Amino acid sequence: MANVWATKMATGYHLKPGAKAYWVWYNAPSDTIYSFSVRPILVTVLPDSADLYASAAVTNVNYQVRKNSYESPKGEVHIEIANTGSSTIHYDLYMSQIGI
Repeated sequence: MANVWATKMATGYHLKPGAKAYWVWYNAPSDTIYSFSVRPILVTVLPDSADLYASAAVTNVNYQVRKNSYESPKGEVHIEIANTGSSTIHYDLYMSQIGI
């Protein structure tokens, strides 16, 4: 039977509208299936501000294997997060994984 884990991977701050953030998880196991999600947190705004909302998306995930002449292959998971809303956000990046 497969094991399932859920982990908060990172917290980011002050991501402006339209901006992207990048995360890399080095030495990631190769015998695992990954899924990533992001939770946007609306930064406190002034009471008279326009109608603002928080929105974010994981826009790209890829798994790379790197090897040099003196090490065994190392897995890296590259994650891209985009602020798709109209205001600056903080965010939490979550990962779920299934060991196979």
